[in-house]
Amino acid sequence: MKKIFLLCLTFITVSLWAQSRRFVYEVAMNPDSTQLVPMIKERTLLQIQKDKSYFLSENKLRRDSLLSTLAPELKSENRKDKNKAQPWPVAHTNYNYIIEKDYNPEKIVFAENIGPQASAYTEDRPMKWTLTEDTDNISGYKVFKATCNFGGRKWIAWYTKDIQISDGPYKFRGLPGLIIKVQDDKGDYIYTLLAEEKMNNSFPLNIKEDTKMLSRLDFERQQIIFESKPQDEKQKLFADSGFSGKRGGNFRGNSGRGGGGGMKGFGSGGQGRIRGMQEGSPSGEMPQDSGTMSSYEKNFNAFKHKNPTAQNPIEIGL
Repeated sequence: MKKIFLLCLTFITVSLWAQSRRFVYEVAMNPDSTQLVPMIKERTLLQIQKDKSYFLSENKLRRDSLLSTLAPELKSENRKDKNKAQPWPVAHTNYNYIIEKDYNPEKIVFAENIGPQASAYTEDRPMKWTLTEDTDNISGYKVFKATCNFGGRKWIAWYTKDIQISDGPYKFRGLPGLIIKVQDDKGDYIYTLLAEEKMNNSFPLNIKEDTKMLSRLDFERQQIIFESKPQDEKQKLFADSGFSGKRGGNFRGNSGRGGGGGMKGFGSGGQGRIRGMQEGSPSGEMPQDSGTMSSYEKNFNAFKHKNPTAQNPIEIGL
């Protein structure tokens, strides 16, 4: 009986440990695919919590944790004087989104603010992996190669069967083991596992309750609409929401989009309207009868802002 008790206790302990794990990945991104420039690197986190996982940048986690503590004070100050810019404490990141992956049933939700509005969509494109017999050793793990086409890029992934978690960085999942490394065939985006670390930060990860759920294409349209607004109009939207939108004294609409989840990597600032957007629509809003984004593809190159990921987004196709 004692042996059975100890066995059950061990199983419960292992299960709980498996349910709460954090893997640190480095993402190396080429900010300009047309020129030879240094890669921009940043630490990102894959956090496993029971029957789901969350993927976000380490600096976003730090910023969100700090802002959640200071939010009441910041909102109170901004309501007193909406014309007064209240600087936010910021840990800079090129990746302002959070990705939630449910394991059962399988579902991927991509969430990111469009201006002050928390917005999200459910990923509607499957990842169809092709497994190969190729093997390698990466980050101390024996890994196996798999490939797939997603978001307009061909991806090469290396996964290990030593960690039985069918997950990985960004939206990647669906392989018979944890993804240790994944990159596109041009080497513009490279995710590499650095380590597994203890979860000392107890800040809860979730998608906000007031998040506006959209279809993926509507999400893209709303981003275009927001980024095309004049700077003063963006500032007013943030002020009316209770926050000024000032971050370290330099206003940005959605600072550091990090290529977005298929959002064509719109950068910060929204300088100028997209040509042709306001045709037939005085407000500049997108026509709602369009079934695809194909008619807007020509406009994406108009966004050449300060955010380096706007030049070379992670997803370049529908």
